[in-house]
Amino acid sequence: MKVIAFDPFVSAERAKTIDGDDGLAGRPVSRPRILSRIHTPLNATTKSIITEKEIALMKPSVRIINCARGGLIDEDLLAKAITEKKIAGAALDVFAKEPTTEKPAFQQG
Repeated sequence: MKVIAFDPFVSAERAKTIDGDDGLAGRPVSRPRILSRIHTPLNATTKSIITEKEIALMKPSVRIINCARGGLIDEDLLAKAITEKKIAGAALDVFAKEPTTEKPAFQQG
């Protein structure tokens, strides 16, 4: 397994000196890099962590997978990004409101 880590409060230099016992294990990477591989809890800091700004950084061929927590991604924004072909697609296992049965992301097309 390849472990990567991101902490906005720890410098890259400091992160290189920390081992797993100190709480930040793995190779330090940038915020955009970690966003491409994130599995995070939902809290005040991570709610809607994927915004239009992050989507603009992604390649149009990206497929977003969220099996972490609903609420990390605004589902309406995600549907809009797919419709406008800013991203290729998404697979969601979780939603901000569950159970959910009616969302733009459910539309076929």
